[in-house]
Amino acid sequence: MNVSNFVIGMGNVGQALYNVLKETYPDIQGYDRNTQTDINVTCDTLHICIPWNYSFDGVVYSYIQKLQPKLTIIHSTVKVGTTEGLRINNHFHVVHSPIIGQHDNLEKSLLIFEKWVGGDRKDCLKAKKVLSKAGMKVKVKSTSQVTELAKLLSTYRYGISIARAQEEAAVCQQIDLNFAEVVTEFIDMYNKGYKKLGMDWVQQPNTFPGEIGGHCVLPNLELLKNQYPNMIFPKAIEELNNRTKNE
Repeated sequence: MNVSNFVIGMGNVGQALYNVLKETYPDIQGYDRNTQTDINVTCDTLHICIPWNYSFDGVVYSYIQKLQPKLTIIHSTVKVGTTEGLRINNHFHVVHSPIIGQHDNLEKSLLIFEKWVGGDRKDCLKAKKVLSKAGMKVKVKSTSQVTELAKLLSTYRYGISIARAQEEAAVCQQIDLNFAEVVTEFIDMYNKGYKKLGMDWVQQPNTFPGEIGGHCVLPNLELLKNQYPNMIFPKAIEELNNRTKNE
């Protein structure tokens, strides 16, 4: 039996993608190794939504061999070069397309944010056709390395913003001042003023100084740190987050 689309990994990302695609592709199937035991179909388009780890390439290779897709779209956040490695080394038709949005509202996010696709242009255009048909706004980028690094740096910037707020909160606490008044209200006033001046690009992130948790920022930071050890801020973010955690 052959199905149009098959999703590997039915966590937050995979389930949201599955739900959006199902409106257009009712024969779609999904698989999660924690709840299912076997795969008994082939597919036209394979969607990879599993977390990256050091066995990622081998795991994806085995799924492609099993499902025999004409096209594979990696939606996972991965190490830079992962997609191109799978394409070149195994002659697979594989592209990368990161998912952006709020984790508890990813279905809506998938239909709001542009869905970037990077890789071989012919394969990207095929992916665009599949995703656009389901209502996503797709933009083809020059290479898969562009989309891979863009996603990693996006969560990196968010981590920097939280770490900055953590440090500012610590300074406010030292001299017994209210963080909301010193930082949150000031940034809000600053941003509103520059918007009225027509300078929307001069905006400061107004981030709460809580502990960094979740499934994205710290694991993605680890990927960046390991692949680009000369980067300065990843270590500082981890240090500030550990300090906040222990307070």
